[in-house]
Amino acid sequence: KYTVTAITPATAPEGGGGDKTSYPGLTKEVQTGVDADNNPIWDEATSAAAGSSVTFKLESNVPDDLLNYINAETPDDPTIEDSDIEMYAEGDRGSYILTFHDQMDDAFELDPESFVVKIGDTELALEDEYTVAYNVTHDKDSICDFEIAVDLVNLYASGAIDDADISGATPITVTYSATLKDGTTGGTYDNTSWVTYPGDETAKDTASVYVFDLKIFKYDQATATTDAETGKWTATGLKGAEFALYG
Repeated sequence: KYTVTAITPATAPEGGGGDKTSYPGLTKEVQTGVDADNNPIWDEATSAAAGSSVTFKLESNVPDDLLNYINAETPDDPTIEDSDIEMYAEGDRGSYILTFHDQMDDAFELDPESFVVKIGDTELALEDEYTVAYNVTHDKDSICDFEIAVDLVNLYASGAIDDADISGATPITVTYSATLKDGTTGGTYDNTSWVTYPGDETAKDTASVYVFDLKIFKYDQATATTDAETGKWTATGLKGAEFALYG
């Protein structure tokens, strides 16, 4: 029996790893407006009207456990030490697939041309650096409207991710837009997301969009009365009245 010492990646960043290993996280937010410099403002919830477009953001990060999946360029020969064999299994190294999963309320219609995927401030290219799959079924209770996958090892090899991104947990973001369908009634509409990565997944996070009901009562002012004792106000509505509201 022998022990084979695992090969250490040759490109470990200074200060990376340490005693605590970082893994991908996930937050989901919705745009509520823009600031004075026209930068988007993000929050957990916003309000919108039927027919309007809403922009969402998913944010994860470059984890330093990525180091365990980066192949060494010039690995050292394994060394024999004692009795048990310990080594990485086939397929454990060489790719690190991080996947964003998104489930939208049926009130939304996705704009597939709106995806922007970034590592920090660098935008990634569709197909070359990330892929999108639509209407992915995992089981009868879990159908994702879309999934976006990035291979962090490939991005490291191409230079889209570097050692500073690994040690600094650089954000990985996905933004996209969806339209509230015409005729959407008042209520709360949730969009839920999570991230999977080798061997695990994050907790789910939700961003909510509120649609408010606006009730209009058009009445004949001559019929409006207030009861002197109860203070109750009454009036007779105009039969067959038609009107339009403009924002």
